[in-house]
Amino acid sequence: MKASIFLIRHGESLKNTLNTYTTASGKEPLTKYGKYQAESIADGLITYVETNDFKDVVLFSGNDIRSLDSAYSISKKLNIPLMVRDELDSIAGNSSSGKLAEELYEENPVFGKSIRLYRAGLRSAYEVPWPSVTTMELEHILSPFLEEILVCDDTLSIVISHKSIITCLAIQLLRKFGQYPLDYYGYVDIPLGTGFLFEINNDTLKLSIHTFAKEKKKTKTDVVVDNGIIRFPESACAICWEKDKLLLVKQSRPGRDTWELPGGKIELLESPIEAAARELTEETGFAADNGKLLLSLDLDLSISFHRIHLVEFTHICHGAGKYQNAAWIGISELDKLINMGIITHAPTITAYLLEKNRKEMEN
Repeated sequence: MKASIFLIRHGESLKNTLNTYTTASGKEPLTKYGKYQAESIADGLITYVETNDFKDVVLFSGNDIRSLDSAYSISKKLNIPLMVRDELDSIAGNSSSGKLAEELYEENPVFGKSIRLYRAGLRSAYEVPWPSVTTMELEHILSPFLEEILVCDDTLSIVISHKSIITCLAIQLLRKFGQYPLDYYGYVDIPLGTGFLFEINNDTLKLSIHTFAKEKKKTKTDVVVDNGIIRFPESACAICWEKDKLLLVKQSRPGRDTWELPGGKIELLESPIEAAARELTEETGFAADNGKLLLSLDLDLSISFHRIHLVEFTHICHGAGKYQNAAWIGISELDKLINMGIITHAPTITAYLLEKNRKEMEN
């Protein structure tokens, strides 16, 4: 038998930057750096496939966004179908969903102590009281997938999933083809965007570790946790008034649509005015200059920090505007939408109040 199995931990997602223990939704997308990691994984796999002769190349992924985002890059570049498998999904209990790791450990000191010992290599995962599924249950779920689907002759099998799934599959492969002890389940450090390549040739196993991304993370625009405070990237919003009408964009938010100022996060080395002008063009198609920073808002300082800069533009290029989701909304209509609770975006409401106050001062 000759087979290759590439087990890959997905690229960086918002969950990882927040340092949450787990999330039940699996809806945390890749960050900008995570997308770069996914592209690097795909490029690395292209090189590996081109230098080896496989009868078939198959790709599997769990059904969470971060794994799927990583897998889609590979599927597209290698021109192979993506197969989503239930066995590769995240197994998480609602009691731990969305909680910061340290918060969960404080709530359950026995678990916190056990997982620290496990990560130090001093305890088997069998001895850790996980909040949801036990390690033995996870092995039982994944064993048929490994035995019946994953190890195929003359085939490269690629699996993209999160850490616990990749760790479990790796240990099972090491038991089957290597010398890993049957009664122990140790900690395996798998950085984001890293792959374990198992090359099986008859009874011999060659294992190599691949960190695909060549560049280190350089941007500071992703979400981070600072002394327990969730720190979001600074953002900028564009305020464009013309004949008592404000330029807004229609945004789809959970459960409903709303109208908001054009805006988004400030990229590395950008000023708030530059970011607001860029976001304005990206979201509405309009270009503007003569930007002035009106004020900066700090949102929810108790558990998170998110600073939003409001930039007003007085010169707008009409010829560029062509986006259907952009609209000029009159100040009287704004008043109605805000009072009806349709517009709840704090920077948009602030822009409305500033303009209303300015008009009252003029009169």
